[in-house]
Amino acid sequence: MLREVNCWEAQNEQYLILSGTGRDPIVEKDAGGKRIMPGKNERFRPSFEKRKILLIEDEFINQQILQMFLQDAYEIVPAVTGAEALEIIHTQFETLSLILLDLNLPDIYGLDVLREVKSNIQYAHLPVIVMTADSDAEVECLSLGAIDFIPKPYPRQEVVLARILRTIELSEDQDILRWTERVTWFLFRACGGSKSLRRR
Repeated sequence: MLREVNCWEAQNEQYLILSGTGRDPIVEKDAGGKRIMPGKNERFRPSFEKRKILLIEDEFINQQILQMFLQDAYEIVPAVTGAEALEIIHTQFETLSLILLDLNLPDIYGLDVLREVKSNIQYAHLPVIVMTADSDAEVECLSLGAIDFIPKPYPRQEVVLARILRTIELSEDQDILRWTERVTWFLFRACGGSKSLRRR
């Protein structure tokens, strides 16, 4: 649905807001189709594309099990070391929907990967689910910003899928809320804080 903002003209340009389909965040564009107020941390994905999950797991059999569970519903990006994972996050954070993180990696402890992710303003918003058999690590993981846990050995496929979908949808709802707040502020400022918006 296309909504035209008729309440003002700024520098002789007509501003449009293009609402995506499904659960995708709002993307603002000008009359020429160019984004005019991009956010740093929101993820934009055409509704027909699979969500992308970074799977950080060094044990081959565990990685194969999870890929089998997830491959029909998601695009999986595998990483077997903490360093490889951080490089992928650094270069692909704008397209990632979720990080699945094993704690026992060969080079960097998983908690240190989690700490690095959550301390970087560019991708601190990315939801992280920790995969571990160590129930004692849960409190520290939560304190560092993990959203949920998948225990080892892994539960049934439907349980894993349900936890992942719930986490992604909660994160995307937060993205939509942030964009709604930014759009509201943007339109309020552009309209001088007084003129009403007319939608169609």
